[in-house]
Amino acid sequence: MSNSRVAGIVLASGAGSRTGLDIPKQFLKLAGRTVLAHTLRAFVRSGALDEILIVTHPDFTDRVREICSSVSEVPIKIVEGGASRQESSYFGILACPAATHVLIHDAVRPLISPTLIAKVVAGLKSHDAIDVCIPATDTIVTKAGEHIYAIPPRENMMLGQTPQAFRRDLILQAHLAAQEAGCKDSTDDCGLVLRLNFPVYIESGERTNMKITYLNDIYIAERLIQVAGLKPHHEIDSHSTCMQTALVIGGTSGIGESIASLLRQRGVKTLAVGRQTDPPVDVSCSESVRTFLEAIKLQGKRFDCAIYCPGKLILKNIEDYDEEDWDSTYEINLKGVFRLLRQVAQFLNVGGHFLAVGSSSYSRGRAGYAAYSSSKAALINLIQAVAEELPEFRFNVVSPQRAETGLRSSAFGSSENPQSLLTPEDIAECVLNILETELTGMNFDVRIDIPFTAKRTA
Repeated sequence: MSNSRVAGIVLASGAGSRTGLDIPKQFLKLAGRTVLAHTLRAFVRSGALDEILIVTHPDFTDRVREICSSVSEVPIKIVEGGASRQESSYFGILACPAATHVLIHDAVRPLISPTLIAKVVAGLKSHDAIDVCIPATDTIVTKAGEHIYAIPPRENMMLGQTPQAFRRDLILQAHLAAQEAGCKDSTDDCGLVLRLNFPVYIESGERTNMKITYLNDIYIAERLIQVAGLKPHHEIDSHSTCMQTALVIGGTSGIGESIASLLRQRGVKTLAVGRQTDPPVDVSCSESVRTFLEAIKLQGKRFDCAIYCPGKLILKNIEDYDEEDWDSTYEINLKGVFRLLRQVAQFLNVGGHFLAVGSSSYSRGRAGYAAYSSSKAALINLIQAVAEELPEFRFNVVSPQRAETGLRSSAFGSSENPQSLLTPEDIAECVLNILETELTGMNFDVRIDIPFTAKRTA
């Protein structure tokens, strides 16, 4: 392949009817970016392709062009798709006549890794047709009507993924032969090559390389993105950070104090503020937040990241709550974040990261936790919304499981087993590594029973 030229073809012309939405799957938001953007970023970062093409429906060319410009400064060619996947693939192959080889991938597999792309391209040195597959872990059945016809041996079964890669003249010949034979609805390019009795090599795929088919696949993919960004403590470079300045709201005690301390240890110039600091800030008071931000502006201070740590927990059943208790919980847990987000451009550098400390209580409303849990659930939705509204910044939530903090001990006393609680230092370590990610619009669950220190691997 010394004189080879490999074109990456991304098929993004599907309608996404099985999601039940009006928007095609490739344009759904996943961790703050469109599904298509995630796929393209992997293609660009692989460094293995000489050109990239996107095949899309003509109604969406402008939208695809906008996504391409946000992902890469190198031009990405946009090709109008056909009436079927087979036809769209054919149009993509025709659109790269200078290529000696092509790699064809479904846009709705956004978790494809740059490493796998590079591995498949490297495989073209030895093979003219490659399919990416993973072993089948479930039993595969074939059916006849509404009954099982046969159960083939599972050890011979694999699940096909994409990308698939080919010598260009071979896959072009396969498409032309299929058209001549009246085959118009093939959903797999390797199947067309097999029609020519040509061997297809199997390259091991990745279980995380899932296809977005149904709406709940987005939720699963977001959890996979979160897990893919996790590393054990011992793999983390404890001295590396690209942040220079940080603002920690509620940084004078508890989790906030631990975060501020760890930031300073990493060499980050950190301003930790609260109601008793200079300048002071009381997040439950609009006037206090406004005065604080004016003081920051007069001092000419801007930050690479801002971490919101204040929280209020009052354990009462609904019938025992009065409106003052309810409102005060929301003032601190939710409305204080809203007050800062409205003015985020005043204190956060473009590209900066706003991270709010939430709680695992968001996932389920329990007796006695109504105000606290519902405010933490609303916090995640607030952060997800602003992540879409302000793409020039990053916004995320970290939701720790039960933690050994003053907030918790004041509500529950000191009777809990410390071994069952996260420490503020644990959470601080996790927070700092989330701040280094490029993700936005995400909620990171932090559990004591799962390795949780987040560090991007790419």
